Amino acid sequence: MSTKPISITLPEELLERISAEVESGQFASVSEFIRHSVRLALEPKPVVAQSVELQDLTIGQPADNTWLTGKVQRGQQLGGKLGFPTLNLDPTLLPATVSHGVYAAQVEYNDQIHAAAAHFGPRKTLGEWRPTLEFHLLDFDQHIPGALIRFRLLDQIRTTLRFDSLDALKKQLGDDITKVRKLFS
Repeated sequence: MSTKPISITLPEELLERISAEVESGQFASVSEFIRHSVRLALEPKPVVAQSVELQDLTIGQPADNTWLTGKVQRGQQLGGKLGFPTLNLDPTLLPATVSHGVYAAQVEYNDQIHAAAAHFGPRKTLGEWRPTLEFHLLDFDQHIPGALIRFRLLDQIRTTLRFDSLDALKKQLGDDITKVRKLFS
C-alpha cells in the first residue's frame, strides 16, 4: 500500500484530545494515533460481548474471538528476569480494534491449550512506546522461539500502566497472574 502525506486542519478540542492520548502513553505519536483511528473507522464494528463456557468458567469475551496463529519471536528476556517469562509475538497479528491492556488468554502449543496472561501495548515502564504482544503461560517453562502457536485473548484484566520501578511492575504482574489463575480455576 502506498501512502502520501496530507495536511488537515482540526478543531482545537480534537487536537487537545489527541495530545492527551499521546501524552498518556497510549500512542507513541500523533501519527500513530491518527493511523489507529483510521483503522478503527474502517474496521467492521464489533458485535456486543457474549459469554462462553470454558472449563466450567464463564468469561466475558468479544463475540469475534477467533484463534490467531503466530510465530514466537526472541524477546529481551526481561519477563524471565522478573520471574514471568513470556512468549513474544508480532503485535500486528491482532486486529486494530483490540485495546492495549492485560488479558486472560489461551495459547495452544503441541496440541495442548494453556491458560495465559497476555500483554498487548507499549511497555511504558521501560520507556518504550511501540506495542508488544507477550504471553505468560501459567505452569509452562519451555523456551520455544520460532515455534508456531495459536492464541486468543479472552477477558481484559486492566489497561497498560506505567510503573515507577521494576519492583512495582513485578508486584503488579504477580497480581495479574493471580487474577488469571482465579479465572481459570
